[in-house]
Amino acid sequence: MENALKKEYIHRVGAKTFGEWRVTWIKEKIYPIFLKGLSNKPSNSSITTLVSSASDFICSLHSFDKESEKWFIKKPKTKEMADKLLEYTIEVVQGKLVPNVEKDPFTLALGKAYHPGRVVGSGGTLLGWEKVMGSEYTKSGISRSSVNSPDDLDAKVASIKD
Repeated sequence: MENALKKEYIHRVGAKTFGEWRVTWIKEKIYPIFLKGLSNKPSNSSITTLVSSASDFICSLHSFDKESEKWFIKKPKTKEMADKLLEYTIEVVQGKLVPNVEKDPFTLALGKAYHPGRVVGSGGTLLGWEKVMGSEYTKSGISRSSVNSPDDLDAKVASIKD
């Protein structure tokens, strides 16, 4: 709730999904497709997902100005964060930055060791919040995205794999 009230970085995707918008963003040349050509070796699925997420998020921050017929990011602070996110994502693709839960392009660009708005998981599907994060995250009356990053993430991931 606290993060929602701040509305620091507002995305503008409306009812469409990122996948639906991606077609438009690529056609309009705001999607950073050049990221795919920066690596000299194949990327693992985690890196590929991170690059796609960062690219989608950066594009979602843009608005379309009907007069100039150009895409832009309204707030200077948001533009600065988007530029940092792109820089750190480039470093990941080039192998200069090895991301982890508390140090990835999003956390570095946002300046926080944890950023709400995504689920950090490991393998499998349909695991559910309780199995992944523990019962304290499903039974508290607060939003899951406002819960602090678990300090014992490695132990939780290991227990899921068992």
